[in-house]
Amino acid sequence: MVDLEKLRLQLTAAEEDSLVLQNRLKEAEDTLRAIQNGEVDALVISRDGEEAIYTLESADRPYRILVETMNEGAVTLDAAGTVLYCNQRFAEIAGVPLEAIIGSSIYQFLAPQDRPSFEALLRAGWEKGGRMELALRTAAGVSVPVLVSTRATHDLTVPVVICLVVTDLSEQKRNEELIANERLTRHILEQAAEVFIVCDAEGTIIRASRATHGLLGVSPLFRHFDEAFTLCCDDGTTFSLPHSLADSFPQAVNVAWKHEDGSESYFLLSGNPLLDQQGIIGSIISMVDITQHKLSDLALQERTRQLESANKELESFSYSVSHDLRSPLRAIDGYTRMLLKQYGASFPEDATRKFQEIRNNAQRMGQLIEDLLAFSRIGRKEVSLAKLDMNTLIQDVWQELQVVYPERNMTLTVNDLPSVMGDRPLLKQACSNLLQNAVKYTKPRAAALIEVGGETRGNEVFFHIRDNGVGFDMAYRDKLFAVFQRLHSAEDFEGTGIGLAIVQRIIGKHGGRVWGEGQPDQGACFYFTLPTLEKRTPQPRLRG
Repeated sequence: MVDLEKLRLQLTAAEEDSLVLQNRLKEAEDTLRAIQNGEVDALVISRDGEEAIYTLESADRPYRILVETMNEGAVTLDAAGTVLYCNQRFAEIAGVPLEAIIGSSIYQFLAPQDRPSFEALLRAGWEKGGRMELALRTAAGVSVPVLVSTRATHDLTVPVVICLVVTDLSEQKRNEELIANERLTRHILEQAAEVFIVCDAEGTIIRASRATHGLLGVSPLFRHFDEAFTLCCDDGTTFSLPHSLADSFPQAVNVAWKHEDGSESYFLLSGNPLLDQQGIIGSIISMVDITQHKLSDLALQERTRQLESANKELESFSYSVSHDLRSPLRAIDGYTRMLLKQYGASFPEDATRKFQEIRNNAQRMGQLIEDLLAFSRIGRKEVSLAKLDMNTLIQDVWQELQVVYPERNMTLTVNDLPSVMGDRPLLKQACSNLLQNAVKYTKPRAAALIEVGGETRGNEVFFHIRDNGVGFDMAYRDKLFAVFQRLHSAEDFEGTGIGLAIVQRIIGKHGGRVWGEGQPDQGACFYFTLPTLEKRTPQPRLRG
């Protein structure tokens, strides 16, 4: 278990040790400077409440012992940077035997990029001394952060040398890093809007963000995670941390938290192990609030369910009503035909005309019902995709239309059409409706000219069917694909007004689009798109 209070005490002690080390270094430098410059003739040492005076001569041996046993490295250099003397501590920092250092160059322990800075430090040392942090390169190639202080001797009785005091900052840097990490962690947890929880190896909470405190209303610290948080998963089970931290940690788990007032909040929970050099020592849990998204999703699911239910009811109703309506219509048509056949010769001309009109309207109503059933069936039919040769499909439809309208003068021009992925029966019906529409509205022309073309643009294939018929006013284009909507009278052009609505539903089930353009008496052009061969999956759509 990570003891937070112990860690804080260690960090505080490390800061204090760093200050003590810096003070000791300063005292040592001041003492060396005073001795080197001849500012003192003796040292006064206080011991057991008494003071003893040591001359420099008598203090020479203790001074050497002090230098040899001090925690800082001590080095003297000549003007070329040759090591004239160093103590054992510097040899330990450099990782080189003491005897191998004396007489060698100090620059072997410096990285090339640090050499200009070190040379500048030496120049300052000849004049008034200086200090700087740099990296000492050991024999093993490891960089050790050190603080180097310099001071030159000015005793005329000896050659001028420069003295270095080298302090290993590795521990201090580690302590500073720990302190910085601790401060950063605390800052992150205080500012985080999400629920962040740090647990030890037993699952006890040792850190928590401010949002965590706000969610619980009390401090969660030093409570077990499962005791502090009663979370329910989507399958109804209660969430708990893995029994062993070596087990797989949860990732993106939907959980629910019930408040005291009975309301619920929803979170996306994920966990990860907390590691150090010894392995897994704890876990980090994050909980992202997805309450609004969850509530919106639940509402959308409910609306979708209601819409699907309404669509099914509407389909069932329209199918049932359509079947129920056909029986009386067949009876009306049948009895009217019988009356005309048996008594038509004795009827006045006006009566015969009216009876025939009754039959025509009954048959038209029957056709409307058939088209409505066809429209309903398309909504229920699943799309079965296959590679389609659109050139062959258009030619098949055109041959059938020529049989239906043998008396018409019609010319079809088909450009080379790209292949697509689609449901052949459905697309054949859509193309048949569009071509029938072109044939119907070119009826006033002496020669019907119809053109079919297509081209690939990105992930879609654009098709068009153009005619030289009566066209339409673009102001009414929104009515083109509506059920039972017509832009021309039934007396002028036959039809029920469902053909284009069926086209739109078929193309929509394939993930495409359909629209029309035209001008009165200038012909019309209908466009539709289908996915290319690479884009095979149609857009999902609700039935209806």
